[in-house]
Amino acid sequence: MAEPSGAERAWETYHDAVRDGLARFLAVPECADPKVRAQAHYFLQVLQTAAFGLYVAPRHQYPALYVHSVFLPFELGWGLPCADFLYRWCSIDGAHTYRLWGRRGTTHWLHAQFNAGFWGDESSKNIANLDFDTIEYGPDGAFEVILSADRHEGNWVKLDRDAHNIVINMRETSLDWEGEIGTDIRIECLDRDPRARILMDEDEVALRIEKAARFIAYHIDFSFNSTKIIVDRGGRDGDVFAFLSLDAPEVIGDKGGNPEAVYLDYIYDIQPGEAYIIESEMPDALYWSLQLSDYWWHNLDYSHHQSALNDKQARRDADGKIRLVLSLEDPGVPNWIDAQDPGVGMAQWRWYRTEKRVVPTVRKVPLAQLRDHLPADTPYVFAEERQATLLRRRDASLRRYGF
Repeated sequence: MAEPSGAERAWETYHDAVRDGLARFLAVPECADPKVRAQAHYFLQVLQTAAFGLYVAPRHQYPALYVHSVFLPFELGWGLPCADFLYRWCSIDGAHTYRLWGRRGTTHWLHAQFNAGFWGDESSKNIANLDFDTIEYGPDGAFEVILSADRHEGNWVKLDRDAHNIVINMRETSLDWEGEIGTDIRIECLDRDPRARILMDEDEVALRIEKAARFIAYHIDFSFNSTKIIVDRGGRDGDVFAFLSLDAPEVIGDKGGNPEAVYLDYIYDIQPGEAYIIESEMPDALYWSLQLSDYWWHNLDYSHHQSALNDKQARRDADGKIRLVLSLEDPGVPNWIDAQDPGVGMAQWRWYRTEKRVVPTVRKVPLAQLRDHLPADTPYVFAEERQATLLRRRDASLRRYGF
């Protein structure tokens, strides 16, 4: 019998990673709930889709800023991507020169993060960041940015010539989903080798399949390790508790998180008839939001459900604080966070560019007594108003993806 080829061995590694991941998922006690178990099976498919988009598909000399192949509003949300961000992804080679160009929209913020390697690459490192508020524009909002190892005049991002798999993760932040206009942006390789083939040989395919396997294993480790840290530190359930920070700011960027952000997490486990009151001061910040995922760090639907709120969408109380209410049933308040059945998962608070690091607190109360624990002037939201809000939310959210 002939020895298996490199690609065949790579497939064995890949299938082992998938089988091992499924076994780990199904061994979790929460998987006794068939709804949580179904999410585990679905999430393993999500990881394989993401692995293809990040590691198998890219052609570094034929770049494009992809939206649909990495995240989607509710179908593809591994790693808890933000509801307010339109993410664009691209892989480039630091030995080449690239041009970003387009016309800036009216969205709140646009930021590009450059990592040498990404999740699953042991050497993953944040090598550059581009804040589009700091670049020069033409009178009509047009811009051009050069990406290269060699210095260029004008808007320029320095690349590492020896980094041959640089992942660009671009986040465009919308606070007003209905009213803001997105940025038109493109990328091209200026010094593409005319002999560069789009089709790959078998050795390259094998290498990429192995990287896809490492991504799947890495993300499963991330999910389990992060959840364990939260549980060990007491960030799960209880009558009074607070959000927890998993990583120091200096390592967030190397792991693929935005280095401008502080991420705070907790595990919620809400039952019918219960409510969490999430309360926070509001320091000066470029941006903040609260968002939910399932137990596997995969987004809950934020287009058809109000499972995420930001500064523009949430109502502040007269004392300047924000109070959000997380529950399965609609409590009839403006700042409802819809936990969605089965009611167990992750909640993540994001702060961007705030000097005062505030940690939101959480109290569990009976849903029937909720208004006893909220300011007296908290408005009522009736069913017709909620339905109208959700319809506008759905249309605005999906429009950002071109749907």
